[in-house]
Amino acid sequence: MNYPYTIIFNLSGDTPELLRSDSHLQFRRGGYSLKVENNILMLFTWRILEQFTNERVNALLNHYRQYKKPMIEIENGWYSIEVLGGETLQDSYYEPTFEFVLQKTERKGPAEFDINLDFKIESTTY
Repeated sequence: MNYPYTIIFNLSGDTPELLRSDSHLQFRRGGYSLKVENNILMLFTWRILEQFTNERVNALLNHYRQYKKPMIEIENGWYSIEVLGGETLQDSYYEPTFEFVLQKTERKGPAEFDINLDFKIESTTY
């Protein structure tokens, strides 16, 4: 099933939401690098890549802006990314949450991750 979930882009340098005492951290994985070239970062499923044309991307941008989908405007350049997963308190119940902690860097970092790791979140609510 595909249940609701929260996406957090953390650029503040503050303590991640999923590391706070009222959250339930289930995994924390670092070692990822990302190069931003168009001042925008969007999170979408791999199926979008099946028809990744200029027309489709523009429609996707409009849709994301209209429906407040996971997207942020961000300065171009390299970022190191840490992915946290778990549950955060949302309107008096715990919701599965992915938090992306981004830190601007001067260049691409070394790839230090296992592509076979699972990013599954066990929900206590659903």
